[in-house]
Amino acid sequence: MQKIYTRRQIISKIATDLNHKQTAVRQIIRALEGQIIALGLERKQVRIAGFGIFYVKMRQSTAIRQIKSNKRQLVLPIKVVKFIAAEGFKKTIKEADGKSPPPPPAHFAKAPATAEPSPSYHIPLQKFSCFERVSKERFNEILRQRLNRTPPARHAPPKQFLDDWPDGRLILSLFKLARNEGSNKLNFVFADDLTYIFTGRPRKLLGKLPRDLGLKFFIRQFDLDDFTIPQERVGLLEYKQKNRGIIAVKVYSLPTRGGASVVVDFKFK
Repeated sequence: MQKIYTRRQIISKIATDLNHKQTAVRQIIRALEGQIIALGLERKQVRIAGFGIFYVKMRQSTAIRQIKSNKRQLVLPIKVVKFIAAEGFKKTIKEADGKSPPPPPAHFAKAPATAEPSPSYHIPLQKFSCFERVSKERFNEILRQRLNRTPPARHAPPKQFLDDWPDGRLILSLFKLARNEGSNKLNFVFADDLTYIFTGRPRKLLGKLPRDLGLKFFIRQFDLDDFTIPQERVGLLEYKQKNRGIIAVKVYSLPTRGGASVVVDFKFK
């Protein structure tokens, strides 16, 4: 079975199914493509109900290594177009897996007027990966390596409040938002180029931050140097905004297929 259909084949199939001329179908598809591109440039996001969302985002710069020359090369930031399929689209694909596709409609029927559904945002979260069991000898070997590792010499950073730097003020606002929701937990999920922050049960999305911002916060404040292994930290975060205070924090980091998931238990003192 052919896996990829060309534009010409799609136009031909639609014209045959709906008994229309290919010229008319081609004009409609070109007009649709033009509207998606124009609205994408203007609004950065185009949502087609029941199908999915096209959106424009800035891919951050990164360093890659050339295979032949083995040299590092910097890839500059660039705008890219991404697509998130709607839940109805995904469900149809899953249900049709292994089954013959339904027959095409003989004609268009005018759909009844319905209220515009509220906008929904689908966040592609990475599932926790299932790791194979590790023998006791291998676990003890890794533990000895970490305990015997000599940390690099570094100067102790000057004492600094959490809200003395812009990124710290963002993190502080997330702690306060979670407290206002009646929760004492935050969940930072690192996936793709973003950090998703959740709280409460059922989980509620508080916000999204650049991936590097979230990683730098945990590296700077809790010395989480390796997100590919489970880690645990305990610490205090001081802030001086309005009334000076302290946040007691317990951090639990677990690796995932797309990056890491960090759960933070906190308490304002």
